[in-house]
Amino acid sequence: TTLAALVATYGSTRGYDGPSLAAFEDSTRRLREHFGNDAKIGAITVSDAERYRAWLKRRGNSRATISKHMRYAKAIFRRALDDGLIPASPFRYERTPAIAKTGWATVTPAQVEAMIAVAEGGYRVLLVLARYQGLRASEAMRLRWNQVDIHARMIVGIEGKQKPGGDGYALRDCPIDPRALPHLASSKDGAGLCCEGVRVNANQRG
Repeated sequence: TTLAALVATYGSTRGYDGPSLAAFEDSTRRLREHFGNDAKIGAITVSDAERYRAWLKRRGNSRATISKHMRYAKAIFRRALDDGLIPASPFRYERTPAIAKTGWATVTPAQVEAMIAVAEGGYRVLLVLARYQGLRASEAMRLRWNQVDIHARMIVGIEGKQKPGGDGYALRDCPIDPRALPHLASSKDGAGLCCEGVRVNANQRG
């Protein structure tokens, strides 16, 4: 089995979409760039895994970014091990602790409301859905106004992660947060997309 085939098989079973798909594709692109698409997964050794980490470091990646890419590699090769494609994972000794990012700032409720007040159109709605409803960017971007029931104070049929095999999305309902209610009520317009006109960077999370 080649590395490219293993990556494709793993990705197809995970149901990635939106920002999570972009992160997966970015990380596996690096993995394939280093080892080569046609690399035989059974020929990749523990030393090769160590050299991959060193290669990521030489390219100027932060510790947190390197740890993220190594977690993807470990998961992909663990799948190969579970499927009986390899006798052991070459990434089995790699430690990938979650490393806290520095530079985070606390945003106060007043600051959130100030940002919402100056945001326009779909961007205003996106802020409300993310901050008060806890929606991921991909979920908010798919939401339509006919799913937002102001009178019942419910958002229905929120499309979450894609189901395995690509057979639609996992759906959930959630009550409208009292802080979100006035913003959504004043913004609701027809049955179109709630975040109409919004463009989200593929590398953004959330």
